[in-house]
Amino acid sequence: VEVVGVNGGGGGGEQRLLQLFHEYEQRETREAIVVKDLDLLDMILQAQEYETQTYNDNDGGVGVGQKGIDLEEFFQGTPPSRFQDAKLREVAEEVHRQRGEDMARRRRLAVVVEGDGD
Repeated sequence: VEVVGVNGGGGGGEQRLLQLFHEYEQRETREAIVVKDLDLLDMILQAQEYETQTYNDNDGGVGVGQKGIDLEEFFQGTPPSRFQDAKLREVAEEVHRQRGEDMARRRRLAVVVEGDGD
């Protein structure tokens, strides 16, 4: 990572910024752990919201030919075990649980809808 012109350059700001970035990536401090976990949580919350939005925008897939978007890879890549902060891990577990329920409900609905078309 190359940082140019931080704090007018030459004032040591570049080194401090790189130090903070490394601290964040390595989760070296309590603050870095929380910030990194919040970043991960933000990612799965956005993925969940996008899945819900595209599903609802497509009328749940009924009569549209689309059933929304499936962002499973975001959830597989961000399991609750990746969270180091216990409280944020609990939130991530709840997001995963709710998503699992949503996906199961959508699959049941898709089977019912497909069955009505025969």
